[in-house]
Amino acid sequence: MAAAASDGFGVTQAVFIQCFNEPPVEEARWILDLMSAEGSAVCGLVAHIPVPDGAAAVEDFLDSLRGDDGALPAGLKGGRIAFANQVTEPLFVEGLKALGAAGLSWDFCIRAEDIRNVTQAAKQVPDMPLILDHFGHGGSVDSAYPREEWRAAMAELAATCPNVFVKVGSMFTDGEEAASYFDDAIAMFGYERLLAESNWFVGSSGGSSYHSVYTLLMEACDRAGATDKQKAMVFHENARRAYRLRASGTGTASKAKL
Repeated sequence: MAAAASDGFGVTQAVFIQCFNEPPVEEARWILDLMSAEGSAVCGLVAHIPVPDGAAAVEDFLDSLRGDDGALPAGLKGGRIAFANQVTEPLFVEGLKALGAAGLSWDFCIRAEDIRNVTQAAKQVPDMPLILDHFGHGGSVDSAYPREEWRAAMAELAATCPNVFVKVGSMFTDGEEAASYFDDAIAMFGYERLLAESNWFVGSSGGSSYHSVYTLLMEACDRAGATDKQKAMVFHENARRAYRLRASGTGTASKAKL
């Protein structure tokens, strides 16, 4: 949390999103242990859960984390595998349903051209909380996907899948271009389904910071006429809903990614 210490937004809590440590179950155990430390800022874990491999693989992974009483760790909130793009395959959907049955969410981290596939998958688990990372990679410098096609796909997702939340934050663009993507996010998903995102440490390596990203997002909220309550939704309350987090009691921001 050192990167957030001087951001000016009062970040006090964060959700750790899978980060490619191998084997994935050991990364999960490491973070769950970290969460148990007194004063830890990590309040939730989204682990590398093998949803693309189907229900049996999901259940095996979850069983490896269950306590003696058979319960899953309270800190485990969901799963993600970055750029697992086969999201409409029957085995993936089977794994997604198994994850949802366990009371967990799923983060989609996909390329812009795969957004319509996310819509198809999300419709098959309408009662499961789903989170789309990095605003579907809109504005990412490594994406050549036409913006109008991206916008149309995102608008369809927003309109037809009310169980989908979207993270907005570090998208590797600055200034007016980034601001316009933030405006799109609010117009499409409203304040009830947006989560403030840092994308630390990847964003930091691209030159962004908590302060620069959150300032752009706050300015977008101001342009749209957001109330204090609506800003609170974007910066912490929606993260608490999507990841089923306990309130910190401080009223300060709870982040969508550490």
